[in-house]
Amino acid sequence: AIEVYVADNYTTQERVWSVRRNIAEAFKVYSPHQSLEDIVVPIGSIPALIPMVAAISKKYNITMPTYGHAGDGNLHTTLVKNPESTMDEWYEVEEKALVELYEAVRSLGGKISGEHGIGIKRKKYIEWLTDPVELKMMRAIKQALDPNNIMNPGKLFDIEPD
Repeated sequence: AIEVYVADNYTTQERVWSVRRNIAEAFKVYSPHQSLEDIVVPIGSIPALIPMVAAISKKYNITMPTYGHAGDGNLHTTLVKNPESTMDEWYEVEEKALVELYEAVRSLGGKISGEHGIGIKRKKYIEWLTDPVELKMMRAIKQALDPNNIMNPGKLFDIEPD
């Protein structure tokens, strides 16, 4: 850090947190159509990731604010639709930009979710982005804890019936 700001009293702390809590909301003024991502990379890879995100943003003519928990590598990168684009253009650009973002994260040894989970939104990418051994272990844990596949079936991955 070039400069450190210390929020040394409650009022100042609340002002800082208010800004942080409202980042995503502020971008909704620019465009209500967004894709909120929850990527994580090794802390030392954050400086390498930022220009990669900037390049994706420029390539697809979208805004991609990135903020979050730099202390643990967990970042919230939000793809924000260009207000001048049609919805069809946005859906096409969103998919391509997401794939490139996930490729960048993977190339740096990261994961596509640090806090919010995979879920339906990222399910189609899990096989591609997760080490096969790790994926096998995840399935084994799911099977052990939920042998009847009744807890959120199909949300993370599909379990083949025995």
